Amino acid sequence: MITPKHPLSLIMALMLSALLPAAAWASHTQSLGASEAHHGSRSVPACDLCHGDQGQGEPRAGYPKLAGLDASYLQHQMLFYQRGERHNNVMQQYARLMNQDQIRAVAEYYSQLPAPHHVDISARRPSAQLLTQGSVEQGIPACFSCHGVQGGGNSDGIPSIVGQPPAYFIDQMNAWRTGQRIVEEGDPMQTIARSLTRDQLVDLAQLLK
Repeated sequence: MITPKHPLSLIMALMLSALLPAAAWASHTQSLGASEAHHGSRSVPACDLCHGDQGQGEPRAGYPKLAGLDASYLQHQMLFYQRGERHNNVMQQYARLMNQDQIRAVAEYYSQLPAPHHVDISARRPSAQLLTQGSVEQGIPACFSCHGVQGGGNSDGIPSIVGQPPAYFIDQMNAWRTGQRIVEEGDPMQTIARSLTRDQLVDLAQLLK
């Protein structure tokens, strides 16, 4: 049996060689995600045509911000579109044309982009209390108790609610209210959306934008 003269060097070399495939895959994913986002593919147009060149969304059209959203959340939404469990004619069509590698790459790409994670809760708006304290009378928990500090999302894949166009926020809350959106772990958002008044919904949309 031959004993290596420098066992520590050998161990380090073996560890490095084991890491190379993972690093190469990460680089491929990042490159594919950026390409899909900015250039699209033969079957699907570039994401940034609607979602902005930095994933910032398009407030005037009500297209949502993707930058900084949790990657697993984004992947799940595309899966819901594929299965017809979330409804949007354009997104359902594109999701069904994308394979899992494309979806994962795009989700990872957008999750790494910088995004606003702050909302001014000192603003004297009627619904500011809902963000930090909720409403016992209406049975609504504090928004930040699930969506993280300042509404920036959390490590369990619950998304950021900050920086979305008001029209998109209102549209999605109405989708929760009418049962057009689902979550696999249960449906707290449907109950919450149905408990909010119209004025509260509009005010929250303005506060979180």
